[in-house]
Amino acid sequence: MGYAWPTSFSNIEEADGATSITHDPDQLNISFSWAFPVIHDVVNPVYAHILRNNPELSEQLSRIHGAAIMTLLADTGCDRQSIIACLYQTYDRLGLDRRQCIALHNIIVTELTTVIALRNRQSPRRRAELEAIIALRLGLIDEKSRWRTTSGATRRAA
Repeated sequence: MGYAWPTSFSNIEEADGATSITHDPDQLNISFSWAFPVIHDVVNPVYAHILRNNPELSEQLSRIHGAAIMTLLADTGCDRQSIIACLYQTYDRLGLDRRQCIALHNIIVTELTTVIALRNRQSPRRRAELEAIIALRLGLIDEKSRWRTTSGATRRAA
């Protein structure tokens, strides 16, 4: 599998192994407008902490990173690698540590999946579908590999 971001959410297939989802990316027409406030609530305080002495830059980076995540979630056909490269270049120009960018991205993914879990408590299947879509769009899994159950997970599900 090709991962665009190193992440603590690395073993997604095993975590949701009992669910079989094999959508094409073109079929995934879901609005993630609810995600923007979640992303904003995570990104803003982190950048405010990283750049305590420069609130204007903190706000700008917060907007850039939030817009990048929303662009990926919206699945506008933008090149994921270009968006990530742009974030890294911005960090490099500012002399910031790329690990902070990756850590922040991981926090955002965790928060989004937590919100999905809370909003879909009564529907584990819908929760798994939304988590799979987020993983696909944010580059945690690539389009070619899609979600597949392992034979062991299939047996456990039966």
